[in-house]
Amino acid sequence: MKTSAETPIRLWMVTAGLWAMAAVLGYVGFAGYLKGQPEFAGAGVFDRVYYTGQLFLLSSTPLNDPPYGPMLSIAMYLAPLATVLAVLEAVSAVFRARFAAWMLLRERGHSVVVGSGLAAFVLARRLAETRPTVLVGSGIGSDVARRHEVRVVDGDPTDEATLRAAGVRGAAQVFALDPSGAVNAEVALLVRSLNQAGVSVYARADERELVAALRARRLGVDGQDGYRLDFFSIEEVAAIELLDEHDRDLEQTAVVVGSDRFADAVEGDLIRRRRRAGIPGAGTVVRIDDEASAARSEGTVYVSASDPNDVLRRGLRLLLAGNGRVVLCLGQRSGLADALEQRLFDDVQGRLAVFGVLDAACDPTLLERGALVERLARAMHARYLVEYAGSSPAQDSHVPWDQLDERYRADNRAQAEHIGTKLAEIDAVIVPAAPDLPPFTLAEGPQGDVEKLARMEHERWMAARREAGVTYGEQRTARTHPDMRDWDAGLTEDAKEKDRMFARGLPALLEAEGLAIVRLPRSYHDD
Repeated sequence: MKTSAETPIRLWMVTAGLWAMAAVLGYVGFAGYLKGQPEFAGAGVFDRVYYTGQLFLLSSTPLNDPPYGPMLSIAMYLAPLATVLAVLEAVSAVFRARFAAWMLLRERGHSVVVGSGLAAFVLARRLAETRPTVLVGSGIGSDVARRHEVRVVDGDPTDEATLRAAGVRGAAQVFALDPSGAVNAEVALLVRSLNQAGVSVYARADERELVAALRARRLGVDGQDGYRLDFFSIEEVAAIELLDEHDRDLEQTAVVVGSDRFADAVEGDLIRRRRRAGIPGAGTVVRIDDEASAARSEGTVYVSASDPNDVLRRGLRLLLAGNGRVVLCLGQRSGLADALEQRLFDDVQGRLAVFGVLDAACDPTLLERGALVERLARAMHARYLVEYAGSSPAQDSHVPWDQLDERYRADNRAQAEHIGTKLAEIDAVIVPAAPDLPPFTLAEGPQGDVEKLARMEHERWMAARREAGVTYGEQRTARTHPDMRDWDAGLTEDAKEKDRMFARGLPALLEAEGLAIVRLPRSYHDD
């Protein structure tokens, strides 16, 4: 099927064909015509070329009275037509560019991807399959991008004018994937100042510890004016997807071969999975830099390197050495992956697999689901389902997350975003988890931490419901709710206990995401 990007190219090809046909017919036609014109009888090759060129400007010096001959007659019409078409297409190209720029400034609900590397283009290409997408500051040629229905804006992504031209004022999502974390942070700040419609920003930061620290600090700030910001690491996102697919047997030893950043991420996640599982006989995780020192293993061997040739060389050596299963971690899958897995070797018997790091990490669905607020919201809803399983009467919120109405999902997200604000009221902050952190406990009792956090959660919930037009009513309907009462003005003990359970579960909820709660020293708060 012909795309909108291909249409101008085909029109130019048709015009070029008309130009060539008119030029040939004109040159050949003049050869015969000039013989009957005494004053031009001595015209040479270059003269005929010149006279033919004049046809494209609607007239030619030798043309007097007919007959002109069939070839010259056709050329006399084709040449001006080709000229007119060329002018119209040139004007149209300028108009289209200006119109496209004007439309981008007024676009709403689209996605913007910022970045100069391959990762940005891979993500933009995936996004463009389902929604309008703009790519900013990429080294990918505009012609290549247009073939994938990706609109391109050139310029410095940290320049406000460039982001305005990309339509970030009305964007629903902005993905900052520049290799420089500083550039991504600056883009996130600019988007917040420019966006008018409420936007989710996903900013790349390539170190796990940095991602955790940034997420912890960001969770201390409410999602004001619909602005949400999350940080991610390409390697960490891809490692999770890799091990979800291949690390099925936690009792087997896993071997990681390589010294690059992705190998670090795979090793770290393998270890965390085995710790979380708590299996006494969990397999060990072995990390080596060179396949030559790898012992034969019945478990899975993950091979990673910055150079794809090194991945292939090392992986094939390990496979031929008799290892149970080898996974080659390449930047992207290709036709070579199918050949390696299925046809190139007859005796691998499913022992070889190829994994595309960018294919996995640059999946917009994974990035959206992997955002910290989204993960916390899902975890809170899962815990809610466990706590109220079998309760009567059944509510429309007693369904899995994927079936949950969007208004309940939004409330769970708002609840997660408010965690940092609540903890600030008890002189506590969220930090990346570490073994040397002081223990944290929540005080119970009428004046304790749990009661204070529960009261704040009820006040937040009440304000959100009130804004949605919900009022008090004995029956729970779309517009009334029996819990629309102040904490000290008739709220039932069952409703209070629901909020207290949320407060008590905060340390475990955050621990599952690699975060912890730390109490600030009193002197810090007083200052």
